[in-house]
Amino acid sequence: MMSTHKLVRTATALRPRIQFLLSGKSRVFDTRHYCAICSNIAKSAKTVSNEATQPRAPVINKISQPETELKKQTKMSVDRVILPTNVKPIKYHLTLEPDLDNFTFRGEERVELQVNADSNTITLNANELEIQSAQVTQGEKKLSGEITYDKENEYAIFTFPEPVTKGQTAILELHFTGLLNDKMSGFYRSKYQLNGEDRYMATTQFEATDARKAFPCWDEPAIKSIFEVSLIAPKDRTALSNMDVTSETLTSNDKKLVKFSPSPIMSTYLLAFIIGDFDYVEQKASNDVLIRVYVPKGKKEQGTFGLDVAVKVLPLLEEYFGQKYPLTKLDLAAIPDFAAGAMENWGLITYRETALLIDPIQSSSHSKQWVALVVAHEISHQWFGNLVTMEWWDDLWLNEGFATWVEYFAVDQLYPEWNIFEQFVHDDFGRAQSLDALKSSHPIQVPIRIAAEVDEIFDAISYSKGCAVIRMLVEHLGVDSFRKGLLHYLNQHKYSNASTNDLWNALSESNGNDLDVSTMMSTWTLQTGYPVLRLQHDSTTNQITITQMRYLDQGIEESDSSMWHIPIKYITDSGDGQPLVMTDRSITLQLNHDFKWFKLNPGQSGFYRVLYPDHFYDQLCDAIRSKSIGAIDRLGIQEDVFNLAKAGLISMKQVLNVLSAYTLEDNYTVLNSVSANCSQLYNLIKSDHDLLILFERFCNRLFVNQFELLGWKPRPDESHLTSMMRSLVISNLSKYNHKETIQHGLEIYPKNGEMELLDEVCVPDLRSSLYSINIKNSDEAYHQVLNRYGSIDLNEEKIRCLKSLGSTRNVTLLEKTLEMCGSVKSQDAFYVLSGVVDNPLGSALGWQYLKSNYEEIKNRYDGGWLFNRMIKVATQSLTTNQDANDVEEFFADKTTPSIKRTVAQCLETVRLNAKWYENSKADLKQWLESNQ
Repeated sequence: MMSTHKLVRTATALRPRIQFLLSGKSRVFDTRHYCAICSNIAKSAKTVSNEATQPRAPVINKISQPETELKKQTKMSVDRVILPTNVKPIKYHLTLEPDLDNFTFRGEERVELQVNADSNTITLNANELEIQSAQVTQGEKKLSGEITYDKENEYAIFTFPEPVTKGQTAILELHFTGLLNDKMSGFYRSKYQLNGEDRYMATTQFEATDARKAFPCWDEPAIKSIFEVSLIAPKDRTALSNMDVTSETLTSNDKKLVKFSPSPIMSTYLLAFIIGDFDYVEQKASNDVLIRVYVPKGKKEQGTFGLDVAVKVLPLLEEYFGQKYPLTKLDLAAIPDFAAGAMENWGLITYRETALLIDPIQSSSHSKQWVALVVAHEISHQWFGNLVTMEWWDDLWLNEGFATWVEYFAVDQLYPEWNIFEQFVHDDFGRAQSLDALKSSHPIQVPIRIAAEVDEIFDAISYSKGCAVIRMLVEHLGVDSFRKGLLHYLNQHKYSNASTNDLWNALSESNGNDLDVSTMMSTWTLQTGYPVLRLQHDSTTNQITITQMRYLDQGIEESDSSMWHIPIKYITDSGDGQPLVMTDRSITLQLNHDFKWFKLNPGQSGFYRVLYPDHFYDQLCDAIRSKSIGAIDRLGIQEDVFNLAKAGLISMKQVLNVLSAYTLEDNYTVLNSVSANCSQLYNLIKSDHDLLILFERFCNRLFVNQFELLGWKPRPDESHLTSMMRSLVISNLSKYNHKETIQHGLEIYPKNGEMELLDEVCVPDLRSSLYSINIKNSDEAYHQVLNRYGSIDLNEEKIRCLKSLGSTRNVTLLEKTLEMCGSVKSQDAFYVLSGVVDNPLGSALGWQYLKSNYEEIKNRYDGGWLFNRMIKVATQSLTTNQDANDVEEFFADKTTPSIKRTVAQCLETVRLNAKWYENSKADLKQWLESNQ
C-alpha cells in the first residue's frame, strides 16, 4: 500500500562484495587494504507456537527468541492476540450483494475448513457485521451454531452442540449483513457524479485488518486461502474482483450475478471487489497479461499514462524477480474516495484518483512523476507482499520497504532522465531520518500485539527507513549478489509467508553462507534510531577517528548504549577510500595522502549522519560551490548540518555558512532539500517579525539565481526536472516575498474572474504558486479559487485549490477555510488543514480547530491512518512550550492504542521546536544581520 506518502543509481552499487573479518576492539585501519569487520551478535530467530485450542477468549501465542541484549532492548511482542488454530480455511466461496440506495449489503459464504483439533467452537474475525446463521457440515453431520461476539477483539464465536473432528474436512456456511460505510475501510461506499447525478459505488480497502468488515473471515496475514467470489450488481454497473470473470447472468430481480475465477492462495487483506460506473483503457503487456486502467466515465484519456507505466513495469519486474506474474489480468482502478495513495490487491489495484489519473493538459510534472512511482510501487507488491507475505504485522516493512525500493528501481529504468534516485535521498531517506530522530520513534520491526496498533506503523519507518536500509544493503553486497538472494527468498516462500530473518538467511545462503547478513542488518531493523558519526582528525598522523553514537534531535545521550554495524565509505578530492564495516564504538582510519576535502558516506548510502571538525565544513563549502562533489553529496552535507544544529551539536551560524554555499545550486533535488530545511526555520521564527524579514532576504538569495535563468515561461521541449525546478523556485520566492516574483504573479492572474484563461497564462506546474500569490494579496482571488474548486472536475486541480486557500492573510477567511474540513471529501480534509497551518497566521487556528471538532474528526476517521494524519498536521507548526503543554493536556484522557505513538511524536516535535528556537535565535539574528 502506498501511504500519502524512495536507491542511489543502480550503477553506483556495482562494487565487489565486501568480505567479513572478525576483529577486536577499536583498531587503526590502513585504507589501502580492502576489509570489513563484524562481531558475533546472535542471529535473530522467531518461532511461533500455534497449538490447536478452542477458547472463546483471545489466544496468546508466545514468541520464543534468543536472549541477546539487542532482543531485550527491542521488547519484541510476546503476547499477540491472534485466532485459535483448531480449524484453518482452505477455500472461501463468497457471494455479496450491495444495496447502493440504502448502503447495506448481504452476504453468503461457504468455507472449506481443515480441522486440526476436535472442537465445539469456531472463532474467526467479524466487525460491524450481523451474522444471521452459522452451520457446519462434516460428512453426514450438520450442526447449527450459537453465535456470540467478542467486540473488543473483533471476534465472532460459533458454538456447536457436537465437536467437529480432526482429520476430516468441514464446511462452514454463514449468512450475514453489513453496512456500506463511509469510512473508506472494509466494504464501503464512494460518491461520484455521472451526468450531473450523484451516484455511489461499492468498493473495498482491507489492509490492514478490515476484511472482517466485509465478511466473517480469518483476517490475519499468515492464514492464507483461496477465494472464489461472486457479486450481485445492478446490470448497468461494472463488477470487478481480483480474478477474471467466468460468467455473468441475469438474476430474477433484474440484476446480474458475476462470478470470478478462484484466486491463488492469498491473505484476506489482498481480496478486493468493486461495483460502479467505469470506462477503461487496456493493453496487453509484453508478457501477454491484459492490463486495464478503470477510470471515471468520460475520462479515458486520463488513464493512458498510468496504463503506459503499468504495461512497461509488469514485465520488467517479472524478469527482475525471476517469477512469472501468476494471474491472467491486472486491473488498476481509480476510486473517488480513498484513504491511502493506493492498495496492492492481487490483480485489482485500487488508487486515489490523483495517484493514477493524469490529464494530458492540466497535470503537473510532479503529478506525472508521483503516478509513475505509485503505479510501480503497487505492481512490485504483486511479488513482494502478495506472492510472499509477511507472517505478522511486525514485519510490515518487508512489504512496504521493498516496494518503495523497487518503485525507484522501476521508474529509473523507464525514465532515467528524471534522476529519481537523487530524489529518493530527499523524499524518503530524509523523511525516515527525520522521524527516526525522535525518541518516540519505533524499530523497523515493531512489535504489534493487537489489530488497533497496526495503522500507526504505516509510516516513514516501515516505508522509507525500510527502503533506506535495503538500499544500504544493496550497496554493501552489490547488485548481483543482492538480486541472487532475493530470487532465492521468493522461490523458497512463494504462496506462503516469511519473516525478516527468512530474507536475511536467503541472502546469506545464496552467497555461499560466508556472509552473515542477519548479524549486521538486525542492528538496523531491531533497534530504534540511527547513529551519528563524529570525526576527529589528527593532521600530524593523518588519521581520522570515527566514533558512533545514537543521534536524537533532542541531543546526544551519553548513556545510550545503542550500536550499529555500519558500512563505511568515504571520498576525497583524490578519489575513493576503501570500504569497511564499523562494529565498535570507534575506529581510526589511516589516510595515505593529503586532501583538500573529505566526505564520509558518499552517495548517502549509509543511514547515518556525520559530524565533522569545524574546518572540514569550510573545505566542503568550497567543494559545494565548485560542484567538485556530486549532487547527492551536496544534498547530504546540508541535511546533516541542519539537523545537527537542531540537536545542538553545531551552531546555527555554521548552518547558515554552509547554506550560503548553495546560492548557485542548479540541481533540483538539492535545492528541494534546501527549500524544505528553510521552511522549517521559517516556521520556527514566524512570530519574530524583524528576524523573519532578515531570513526572507537570505532565502531569496538561495533561489533567485535559478529564477533569473528560468523565469515564469517554460521553454519548448524543456526537461521534466527543469519544469519541476521552476515550480520549486517560484514557490519559494513567492513564500519569501520576492517582489519581482509576486508582481509578475499578480500581473498575469486572470482578471474579472476569467479563470478559464489560466491555461494561457500559467502552466499546471506553477498553478499553486499563482493561486497563493493572489490569494495572499486579494480576498477576491480567494473567492475565485474557491469557486474554481467547486466547478473543476480534475481532482489534482481541486487539491491545488484547497491547499492554496490557506494562503490568505484574512483571518476570517482562514477560519472559513478550516470549516471546509468537515464538508470536503474525507480523503482531502488534511490538504485544507495543512494549507492553513503552513500560514504563520494559521498555526494556532489549525490546532484550535482540531480541539474544537475533535469528536467529529474522531468519528469520521477513527480506525484508519487518516486520523493520525490529521493530528500530525494540526500540530506540525506549533513551536512553543505553551503549545506543547496544551497538546499534552488535551490528549491526556484521549490517547488510545491507535493514536498513542502519534500523539507522543507530535508532543516531542513541538517541544523540540521550542528548544531549537530558544537555542538558535541569537545566532540566527547575529549571522543574518552580519551577512545582508
